[in-house]
Amino acid sequence: LSQDGPWLAGNARLRRPPFGDADLAALAPVAGALVWLDLGETAVTDAGLAGLATMKHLRRLQLDHTAVTGAGLAHLAGLPQLESLNLVGTSLTDADVPALARLPRLRTLYVWNTAVSDEALAELARLRTDSRKILRWRADISDLEARIHSETFKVHRGAPLPPAPVSTPAPVPAP
Repeated sequence: LSQDGPWLAGNARLRRPPFGDADLAALAPVAGALVWLDLGETAVTDAGLAGLATMKHLRRLQLDHTAVTGAGLAHLAGLPQLESLNLVGTSLTDADVPALARLPRLRTLYVWNTAVSDEALAELARLRTDSRKILRWRADISDLEARIHSETFKVHRGAPLPPAPVSTPAPVPAP
């Protein structure tokens, strides 16, 4: 992903169901360099997710349309950098949502076509959002906008001159 570092992206979706838990375990030699991993539409299961524990730099994980259940989410707890998680089309339920609340940097969650209720998602959003920080930052933004306004120099020249009228020649009478 970068010439400045060892960061890698993995896309197992291209192999589809032959890619399973054993294949995921085979990624161990590069686990520390993986930051994006797409396991969507593969045969990876809850048991296979145990291999994610060594992927400490993983930021984006796609598990959509897999057999992964809420029980497998416990294996994600050791992913301190995980920011984006796709669980679309899995058997996730409201009972599984507390495990997601324990992911410290999770900011984006995809869960359509699951049994998770709107109420459970609203509660997760409430738990994962620090309203006090956001209010403080909004106040800081307002203060900075006022400071920018007070330091901005503006010049007004008035309205531009209207364009000069275009004269059209008078029609020539026919003989």
